[in-house]
Amino acid sequence: MASGAFEELQTGEFGPATFDLLRLLVHQVRRASGFPPPEGHTVWSDDAAYDVIIAMLSQEGAGQRFVTVCFAQAADEASLERLFLTSIKNFLIDDAKKTPRGKLRRRIAHLMSEDTAYRKSKGSPPRWALAEHAEGAVWQGDLDDLIAQAARVTGVGITRWNHSGPTPKQTVPGPAARPDLARSMGRHHPAAADHGGRRR
Repeated sequence: MASGAFEELQTGEFGPATFDLLRLLVHQVRRASGFPPPEGHTVWSDDAAYDVIIAMLSQEGAGQRFVTVCFAQAADEASLERLFLTSIKNFLIDDAKKTPRGKLRRRIAHLMSEDTAYRKSKGSPPRWALAEHAEGAVWQGDLDDLIAQAARVTGVGITRWNHSGPTPKQTVPGPAARPDLARSMGRHHPAAADHGGRRR
C-alpha cells in the first residue's frame, strides 16, 4: 500500500491516497479563502468536497489531466500538495465567478476601486474599508451584524447597476472581505445578484 499520493501516483494508479489528499486540500482551500460550497450543498462537508473533486476530474478537455500535470511537476509529496492546492484554488475561483454572487463580488470590487471613499487592504481574500479608517484596522465582527447593518439602509432599491450616479455606501468598523460584502448585499438586494455581472 502506498504511503502517500506521490508514491501512489508513481505506480500509475489514481487511488485512495490521492483522492483522500485532494479531499483534505479542498477543505484547506475553502477554509482559507471562504469559497461557498458547490451547487447542491448548503454547507461544506466531505460530500461537498468530493463533488468538487469529481467536477475537477470531469472537466471537458482537462479531466484527470490536472493530476498528471501536477505529478509530473512534483518532486515529492510536499511539492505535489502545493501543486494540487494551486489547481484546486484556481478551479474554485473560476467556479465562483460563474455564480450570481461571484458576478456581484467582481462588480463591487470594480465600483469600490473607482471610488476614493474606499480603500483596498492587503490580504486574502481582498478586504475593503472606508478611506477614513486607520490603515491596518481589521473588521472581525459577525457576518450577521454586517447583514443587519445592510438591512438598515432604507430607500435603496437596486433594480440594475447605475453607472451614472454614486453607489450607496455602508459604514462598517474596519475592512470587510469582498465575499461578505457580496453576501450581505445579495441577501437584501436579490436583483443585484441577478444583474451583478451585467454591463451596459
